[in-house]
Amino acid sequence: MFDWADYLALAREMVNTGEPSGAPAESRLRCAVSRAYYAALGRAAAYLTYEVGEVLPPETFHETVIRSFTDSEQPGWEAVGAKLDRLRDYRKGADYESEIKNWSAKAEESLKLSSKAISSLENLFGGPPQFH
Repeated sequence: MFDWADYLALAREMVNTGEPSGAPAESRLRCAVSRAYYAALGRAAAYLTYEVGEVLPPETFHETVIRSFTDSEQPGWEAVGAKLDRLRDYRKGADYESEIKNWSAKAEESLKLSSKAISSLENLFGGPPQFH
């Protein structure tokens, strides 16, 4: 089973090493922002699916995952949802906005937010998701 958190390692590599070397810096940083979002979102979705048993409809997947956390009364879940929501805002900018500047700072912030979200999820659920 694919571990979505692996995208975070890829995002870090893009930011820290400048790989792939032929890609323009802004393209790499935008891609890193997007991958950092999907690392945390995919990991959150795995917990909801495999640990909680929630069904995530494809047509509202992003919204359902994020709202499952932000709207929850479970301790610590709302903070994870807030991180996911902020990561989604950065990802939307990376994917759709051509005039945004300072991608280096946005990429670094996305790496931190994604790492914190994944770490929080592991603390809440007692480790990585168990794929049943």
